Amino acid sequence: MTLYEYAFRVWFDTEVPLASDWVSLQLQGNLELELEFLEVFDAISEGEAQSILVSIAKRHEDFAPYSVSSIEVASQIVLEHCKALIMDEITPFEFCHFIGRMDAYQLEFNDPRRREGEFVGVEMGDLYECCDWCDKTWTKKNATHLYDEASRMFTKDFLVSD
Repeated sequence: MTLYEYAFRVWFDTEVPLASDWVSLQLQGNLELELEFLEVFDAISEGEAQSILVSIAKRHEDFAPYSVSSIEVASQIVLEHCKALIMDEITPFEFCHFIGRMDAYQLEFNDPRRREGEFVGVEMGDLYECCDWCDKTWTKKNATHLYDEASRMFTKDFLVSD
């Protein structure tokens, strides 16, 4: 996971490894890492450590949550959630909560007060519509339409990636 991807995931509040674990992994492959990365080890909380990494991403990788690069990361996160749903690692309710947040993100991203130009969106197929009226009672048996669309999205991306 790149620093940019890590920063977006922190900003979007999705699951990420501990900041110190991420930096340790980066140090294994790159001993020329900037000294400022080591500040993570002095942080008094995980939130502070993550904030340090987000700040570094802003300075060195032009991290901005409302950029085309972030849309690409967001699309990857959607596919990860599709896979998690298909593999029963998350419930339909958790999945649909995530899809609602992702839809709100892309609406904010395309707000005319924020940016001009063509609509840029996260590839979500019909997932938002499939989540309509989702509640905690949804299961694989009574939400087959949702699992079908998540499978279609995951398979479509898998086929395009090859």
